[in-house]
Amino acid sequence: GGGEGVEVLINQPFDTLNYVPSPKLYANGRNFVTGQFTHKIYHLVEKAPSFVKLMAPKGSMKIHELSWNAYPYSRTILTNPDYMKDKFYVIIESYHAADRGNAHNILGLEGRDLSHRQIVLIDIANDKVSNGDYNPEWDPCLVGSERAKRPPLPNDKTGDWMNEIHPVMCCYKVVKVWFKWFGLQKRMENFILSQERRLFLNFHRQVVCWQDHYYGMTLQDIRRLEEEVSKELEKVGDVHLVF
Repeated sequence: GGGEGVEVLINQPFDTLNYVPSPKLYANGRNFVTGQFTHKIYHLVEKAPSFVKLMAPKGSMKIHELSWNAYPYSRTILTNPDYMKDKFYVIIESYHAADRGNAHNILGLEGRDLSHRQIVLIDIANDKVSNGDYNPEWDPCLVGSERAKRPPLPNDKTGDWMNEIHPVMCCYKVVKVWFKWFGLQKRMENFILSQERRLFLNFHRQVVCWQDHYYGMTLQDIRRLEEEVSKELEKVGDVHLVF
């Protein structure tokens, strides 16, 4: 693998024998036993300021990502095994449902996880996007889809559009963060959660605006496109692939 960008170690199907997740993938009353598994390493040191590069301990800027995609459910786990080991993780579970966000507990939280959860509503049409993140080509209130015959989303500050628009999908996510570091734990966990919310907002705005690029594709078409993109990125040295 390389020393910068993203290293893709594994991008293969998973089933009951290969790349089996633990615990099992379960949501909305269903078990998910097949899908696509990826293992990536993010080399963050190349994106960090010079003073961080000098101060950061060896291995601390290398994040491993394990992901099981079994649409409509997925699980992603981020860790730092070379430095923080079991003192850091981020677990993201997602479930895509054809509803308006009114499911109470679609990802099946129990006990303390359920009683301590905080529900955050993300409105991809009206939530504030930072000036640095904003791009009119990624604004769903400006960009519709010709292929899907869908107009831009209503610029409705009340949020009522979510109760009226059709068709509609809600992406439910549960994010769990653990950062055990004396004096920094709460601050870092809150920072990571805020960054995840920012990523979710920006990414899903882009997904809506890019409909014409993928509308009508089968899963096989998407896998083929992923492979083509991976090969192109490998040529320019941004991603190092080791299958």
